[in-house]
Amino acid sequence: MDDTDWLEIFDALGGMICILDHTGRIVRVNRTFCTLLGKSPEALEGTQGEEVISALHTAPGAQLTKILPHVGQQLHTERFVEIKGVKFAESVVPFVTEEGKQHWTAHVYRDTMQQDRFRDALIQSEKMAAIRRLASEIAHEINNPLLYISNYLYLIADELPAEFSGREYLERIQKGVDNLTFMTRELLEFSRPLLISFSPVDIHEMIDSLLDKMNIAFADKQVNVVRDYACCAPVVNGSRELLQQAIEILVQNAIDAVSTTGTICISTSCTDEHISLHIKDSGAGISSENLMRIFDPFFTTKSGLSGKRAGLGLALCYNIIYQHHGEITVVSREKDGTTFSILLPVEQERT
Repeated sequence: MDDTDWLEIFDALGGMICILDHTGRIVRVNRTFCTLLGKSPEALEGTQGEEVISALHTAPGAQLTKILPHVGQQLHTERFVEIKGVKFAESVVPFVTEEGKQHWTAHVYRDTMQQDRFRDALIQSEKMAAIRRLASEIAHEINNPLLYISNYLYLIADELPAEFSGREYLERIQKGVDNLTFMTRELLEFSRPLLISFSPVDIHEMIDSLLDKMNIAFADKQVNVVRDYACCAPVVNGSRELLQQAIEILVQNAIDAVSTTGTICISTSCTDEHISLHIKDSGAGISSENLMRIFDPFFTTKSGLSGKRAGLGLALCYNIIYQHHGEITVVSREKDGTTFSILLPVEQERT
């Protein structure tokens, strides 16, 4: 491998790399380093590294790391810094000669955002799998006794005379049983693995169809729905039914969040590889402590189980998007509304 090959590999590396000589001057930077600074290699090479690197750090008083290696020892230090609002892991690797003199130092910056997203997705996936197993066991344990209770209530009510004064109490018991039965059905639905039959799905057409179906819910609350489609007929590969179910959960939550005459904005934007879908409401927002638990199963700020998903709606929504190789995030401030964002890979044209 000749010098040209090494330089091409050095430039192609995703992290930012800056190499300093023993006097602290920059001798080599890769393409990513130059891109972030908006400068050419010629403008950087030969300049004092301390000035350039200190300017990258958003923390006041950040300085170039000073390293005094022992003879024959190669040190490796790492810390986390923010560069222009992005979190990076900084590694400082000094290289010394056989005589123990520092020859040059490499400063390597790795964007940790993608690594953090992968870690969070893995943790959430493992947590969801464990909870689904627990939900399945609980639902089966509860379901059979509920069936017996419901059947015996029916037989008792049928045997009692029409003028029985306590019939109202039987009806209340039956209503409670019905609520528990609804919850166990939701638990079973949540615990089952999603069987996805993938096919091309037109996102805009699917959203329009869903909004038409929800017209009555919008009208009851006098909600103003704004559509802002910046994409041109985006198509993803997935299950139309499940994707529509996930978006319906988010839209229904937005309806519940806004006051009368509130506004819900549904917008899309696209790149060559992804479509972004945003559902923004003008509601009261979500507190920071609740925001941390928003996708946890069984977590809900709504009271009562009737007609609700017992805190499983957003967990199910997360699971659907995850199974479509997508991402779902939420941004919210109290008294300033909430925005759910979905990122999905677009269908690639087949040749």
